[in-house]
Amino acid sequence: TLFPYTTLFRSVGDEAQIQNAGAFNAEGNEGSAISYYDGSGQFFHNAATGTFTRSGVGAAEVGIPFDNDGAVQASAGTLRLAGGDTGASSGSFSGSGTEGLVEFYAGAFTLESKASLAGRVALSGATLDVAATVGQTGTLTQTAGILGGAGTLSVAGTFNWSGGEQEGAGTTKIASGGALAGSGAD
Repeated sequence: TLFPYTTLFRSVGDEAQIQNAGAFNAEGNEGSAISYYDGSGQFFHNAATGTFTRSGVGAAEVGIPFDNDGAVQASAGTLRLAGGDTGASSGSFSGSGTEGLVEFYAGAFTLESKASLAGRVALSGATLDVAATVGQTGTLTQTAGILGGAGTLSVAGTFNWSGGEQEGAGTTKIASGGALAGSGAD
């Protein structure tokens, strides 16, 4: 467990990198963040053997580029990804229970082969490029942002689409047993 404080706020400086090959648990409450304070080149890499867990109350934001090749889980609270990535992610993103949510909030993220979305996941302002076939189970909610890329998002759960755009040469495929619910005037 890292930073089991009521509020977690950690800043990383120029070229700072966090490499997680084990377990990283963000337990801080509402307002918690990992962000940059100066310069550029910062990023968080969740390696293939790494697990990044959000288990606090409210929203915690990662405001630096975040590459995920392992497992990202929000078991409680919201994990708000707001810094994009530095290349592509091949790991899983999963929000569990009634409180856990992984939110692609800002920046540009690319999902490649082996990436998956499960449980409660939201696209609320970021650009999410699907570069290969990416599976989705649970509930994906798009209220803003862009779902794009040249790959296929295979929806086996529910896709709630009330805002934002879909663009690019890719395909959103509603698989057998999957559902698309649309609302709004976008």
